Amino acid sequence: MRNALLAKVHIARKELALDEESYRALLKRITGKVSAGDLRDHQLDQVLMEFKRLGWKPAKAALPAPAARDPQSRMIRGMWIDLGKSGQLVDRSEKALRAWIENQVGASDLRFCDAAQKRQLIEQLKRWSARVGIDVG
Repeated sequence: MRNALLAKVHIARKELALDEESYRALLKRITGKVSAGDLRDHQLDQVLMEFKRLGWKPAKAALPAPAARDPQSRMIRGMWIDLGKSGQLVDRSEKALRAWIENQVGASDLRFCDAAQKRQLIEQLKRWSARVGIDVG
């Protein structure tokens, strides 16, 4: 959360075209400190509120792409999660799953896999699960 707030402060500063002196003066006026790195989360929020008052409009966050929801995709995600719960994955996030999919079949997301690629992924996950003793039923 902190890194996201700091990033927003620096983006807002740039978009408002504040020079170094004006930026530091604003920080000092709002928080009593001259470096955003020294601020707590609530102080970063106060600075962002001031930037908004000065006319900064934060960009709308891009919505994540809809996940593939067909039965094969749900099965792949479920098996991936089971492997993660059993300690077989360092990272069981959707991003890690996409990276594994790309490594296995060359598609960057389940949405771009055809049925044959999904069957291939399911078979690979079944073999992996069997090797580590996970019953996939």
